[in-house]
Amino acid sequence: MHIYNLSEGLTTRELAISRQLFNQYKNEADKFIEDYGAEAENVARGRSIKLAKNMATKESKQRIKEMIKNVLSTKPQPVEEVIDSTEYLKNRKAVEDEKNPIDLVTMDVPLLIRMLEFAKEDAKTDMDLHAAVENMLEISNNERALNMSDYNSIVNLDSKTND
Repeated sequence: MHIYNLSEGLTTRELAISRQLFNQYKNEADKFIEDYGAEAENVARGRSIKLAKNMATKESKQRIKEMIKNVLSTKPQPVEEVIDSTEYLKNRKAVEDEKNPIDLVTMDVPLLIRMLEFAKEDAKTDMDLHAAVENMLEISNNERALNMSDYNSIVNLDSKTND
């Protein structure tokens, strides 16, 4: 039997939520043991991790929605932003072309609206959003605004359809 480290690859927030949920499941240990026998602890850990990932994703999407509403409102209110920048920097691809050293992206309004729709409806994880931003930075070159013709490259639709 191979033992997997289920918490490997979890963000700090996902790990914290997972631990909290697992502790709640321990309070229901008798039910888990009755239903799953010797695998009760593994089932409880697996459930807590899966639920923690879902909860953290929903929290992130809610923060993005709040930020967008705040920007669009007449009286912006500060929104608490919880970003694990060390994780982002660890996973960030190096920008080979230093023509854009301050990470500036310009896009037209139709693409901006479509990217907001992507963030709300199509992106499954925060890393999907980070990848899209990295692709925008890679495509962007300060000479023109990104537009809808760049969308497939930004969200990697070309590579997904070939899989």
